[in-house]
Amino acid sequence: MKKNKSNLVDSWEEISNRLMRTYYFNDYDEVSSFVNKVMIIAKKMNHHPDMTVHYDNVKISIFDHEKGKISEKCHKLANAISKVK
Repeated sequence: MKKNKSNLVDSWEEISNRLMRTYYFNDYDEVSSFVNKVMIIAKKMNHHPDMTVHYDNVKISIFDHEKGKISEKCHKLANAISKVK
């Protein structure tokens, strides 16, 4: 996987002081499987993203509420989620 200058894997973007990415799938079964995997990672890392779930895509937003900004914890979570798909 290729990293960009912000040390993020793939196509995560910084928008409005959050790490954002949309994942696309063929159907809702794939969406459900992906969301469940992300939830397991988030629980293990104790860092929980906002997720908006649609029929064929999932929009993820990551922000560190304790620090009030994007933190290294956010970058680690984004990189871990990137390895799921």
